Amino acid sequence: MKSSSENCDGNRKKSDLPPSDSRRLDAIRGCLIGGAVGDALGAPVEFLNRDAILRNYGGDGVTGYVEFGDGTGAVTDDTQMTLFTAEGLLRAIVRLNGRGICDPVAVVKNAYQRWLKTQDGMFFSDQADLDTGWLIREKQLHRRRAPGMTCIHALENIPCDCRARNNSKGCGTVMRMAPVGILLHPEEAYENGCKFSAITHGHPTGITAGGAFAMLIAYLLEEKDLEESLALVEKHLQTQDGTAETLAALQTARTARTVAELGEGWVAEEALAISVHCAWNHQREFEKGVLAAVNITGDSDSTGAITGNILGLINGEEAIPESWRRNLQEYGIVSRMADDLFQRFDGDPRYGDATREWWEKYPGI
Repeated sequence: MKSSSENCDGNRKKSDLPPSDSRRLDAIRGCLIGGAVGDALGAPVEFLNRDAILRNYGGDGVTGYVEFGDGTGAVTDDTQMTLFTAEGLLRAIVRLNGRGICDPVAVVKNAYQRWLKTQDGMFFSDQADLDTGWLIREKQLHRRRAPGMTCIHALENIPCDCRARNNSKGCGTVMRMAPVGILLHPEEAYENGCKFSAITHGHPTGITAGGAFAMLIAYLLEEKDLEESLALVEKHLQTQDGTAETLAALQTARTARTVAELGEGWVAEEALAISVHCAWNHQREFEKGVLAAVNITGDSDSTGAITGNILGLINGEEAIPESWRRNLQEYGIVSRMADDLFQRFDGDPRYGDATREWWEKYPGI
């Protein structure tokens, strides 16, 4: 994990930061907010095929939030689990800085148990631990928005080694991994992305696709372009076990003529491929790229979220249409988490540990 000595104050305005830090903050905010926007755009059409989307919403399909009468959009389990992944990692960093030792898988597992509680699932972690931190108290997240049942069932029956006992490769691994790439260096991001994916999904492709997406985000955050980042991810996948489907999907993503050639996105490698395809063809066009990802036959909220993560990071927060940001019901929650991901750790040098405020937000448990 990146050391606390690298930290900058994410609570300051971007204009107060050095240029490199300002760009990084903008990329992180763009990544998290862009993913949430794509998720909310795709949510109401997730279970419609493309013909039905065009029939219901006109020749261009969905072009804005359509779920509610007031013109707002709301996130689904994709963004909910992304936020809890971020929370788990920040708690792990607090624990590592304070105690010098940490098992990030166990801490992220506990974060997923907190998400499970918001979904009224059967959780087995200590009740007192589940009620700590700020995120669990955000009532807007205590809504069931078509959560993936693989994640629900795996977390309700989680074994001691935190590895799911199913053979699922559903896209629930990929859609929540952006914070791993934001907080960790590329190879660490791949390794931990795979471990966090394995908490809920047991198929090698589900695991490696989650790791690959985390690694892609990490390279993009180093200001490498999409082509170079993908090449580096593919090179790494060639050295790893169980990556054949993930590698093939990424290689096909750039050459496919249509989204339909890549599948429907219900499984991990297809969701990753569709999202990379849409981002590849619209690298400087956040709006066009995300709308291409949601107006499909398939898992529209997940492909919208993953594409939004990629294009939001590349182009920054201001590239996201202002009305989409303003009318996102969870904008404040996502924005706060993005700023905390930028800050990463707030330590008190007198104690070598987190400040009281930071510990209360992200206790290391």
